[in-house]
Amino acid sequence: VLFGALASALPDIVPAASQGTMNNITAGGIDPRTEQPFAYYETMGGGMGARPGLDGLSGVHTHMSNTLNTPIEAFEYA
Repeated sequence: VLFGALASALPDIVPAASQGTMNNITAGGIDPRTEQPFAYYETMGGGMGARPGLDGLSGVHTHMSNTLNTPIEAFEYA
């Protein structure tokens, strides 16, 4: 709603809408190497809206924590 209102006044600088929701992922179990339980939680953002003259960003937590997603290698290592 806010970006929509600003886009009318500033069409050359306001980005398009982003994903618009946050997804949550949880993973857990027992590590077979140590037999210790583990748990992991992360919010997963979608892509960010395109900007005038540029594509939007992908693979980022947009408008919540503004951090990169956890690389898949971190999951593979666990």
